[in-house]
Amino acid sequence: TQRVRGMFGEYGYWGMQGDTPISGSSGLIALQSGGSISLGNTEIWTWYGLSLSANGSIVQKADTQVTAHNLSAQASGGDIRLGKDNYLLHVDSLIATPQAGEGGAVEVRSLGGFGLRIHNLQSGANKNVNLFGGYGLTLPEANISTGTADLTLHSGSGGLATQGNLAGHNITLSGASMSVAHSVLAAGNLSLQTTAGKLQIGSTGAVITTGAGALTMSGTSSMGMGNQCGVEVQGLVQAQGDGAVQIQGRSRGYGADTIGVVIGSTGQVQTSNGAISIVGQGSAFGSSNSHGVVSHGNVAVTGGGSISITGVAGGIMGDSHRDIVLGGGTLSTGLADPVSPGVRLIGNVTAVTGAVAINA
Repeated sequence: TQRVRGMFGEYGYWGMQGDTPISGSSGLIALQSGGSISLGNTEIWTWYGLSLSANGSIVQKADTQVTAHNLSAQASGGDIRLGKDNYLLHVDSLIATPQAGEGGAVEVRSLGGFGLRIHNLQSGANKNVNLFGGYGLTLPEANISTGTADLTLHSGSGGLATQGNLAGHNITLSGASMSVAHSVLAAGNLSLQTTAGKLQIGSTGAVITTGAGALTMSGTSSMGMGNQCGVEVQGLVQAQGDGAVQIQGRSRGYGADTIGVVIGSTGQVQTSNGAISIVGQGSAFGSSNSHGVVSHGNVAVTGGGSISITGVAGGIMGDSHRDIVLGGGTLSTGLADPVSPGVRLIGNVTAVTGAVAINA
């Protein structure tokens, strides 16, 4: 074990700078300071664990790189900012508690090939939280709230799944794929995006809400066997006030159904006064079907906003390619102007089993 205390005593400052790496192949590296810890222009490597404890902030600067199987960081009076290209696997705890209203933000970035697993996260009230896992991000089994501050979660080329309710001002969730099974509440803007897999809003407990800001959802599923879908909504997606909802889904596949956007039978998309835009593109190859947008649920604007659904389907061979499939539920707005219809369907529309009510 290597243990370093504050250079200037109990209330001092501990800093590390230079080209000399600190390594601990057979034990824990523990750095403690009565003041703050600043990691600058050096390298920390341990096969086991790294413990950082400071009465002030813990800050990573310059070209510092941290490699550790386990990380524990506690800043009793400041921020935790480990936002460089680190290689971390397990984060046992991230505890940032402010003093006199200062500090409490948390930022951790890891490019490790096994994904980043956060077991315990405690940030200050109304402080930003930014977690980046280059090959996946596993959240703690607890609610995360940043109050009036922003929450950013990125899982890189791995999947992202909620383990509890999320809340904050502006919220950004992104990753290769995503599964949301809890409440996500943003007072400002809310963005959910996948790059190589389904963006799924579950049917049990999933409520996606933004205040007066914009709510955007974008899902892209890559080429693969089996059913493919860009965005699937089985829960509630809603924007309050004048907030608008924009959903975009793109899917490519072969051997089964390929759908850009699905609004399931338990799915609801609604706004108060903001517009709803749903754009789906499905491309199928071989003996498979493609659909742009399939809606079995309810899409509604209670106030003066409009609804626009655009579907594009195509592919090589396949049994059917349908732009928009309406299989039940309702499409409704509060607009009554016959010159400017509240509901616009762009693409060929196919109505299948189920009564579809379009009210505008």
